[in-house]
Amino acid sequence: FDCLGGDAMASASLMLSGPLDFKSLGWATEDVGARAFAFAGFGSLLLNPSKRKGLPGLFNGLKREARGSLGLGVGMPIGGMGMLEFTFAQPVWAQNHDLRQRWQLGLRLNLSG
Repeated sequence: FDCLGGDAMASASLMLSGPLDFKSLGWATEDVGARAFAFAGFGSLLLNPSKRKGLPGLFNGLKREARGSLGLGVGMPIGGMGMLEFTFAQPVWAQNHDLRQRWQLGLRLNLSG
């Protein structure tokens, strides 16, 4: 966890994904392999969990530092190399000092042989 700046971490996520049929909408002449997805993610990161008072202190610290968001997105395949994804996320549990980046453009590469 040192690369994230913490010593204890908890996280959970859920993602639902399904085909997005542009052909039946009349937006394409053939199936392009697009996908729509929704996600929820929650997590927490702690520095020096050993300074907390036992297991209850650890859980209270993780709860106090927790963050969470819900989001939607669309992914389009790029020539068999991966997916270009456009997402929108809404923080539902954040800290006052957090920077909020709701829109994201991502590239997921498929590097398998």
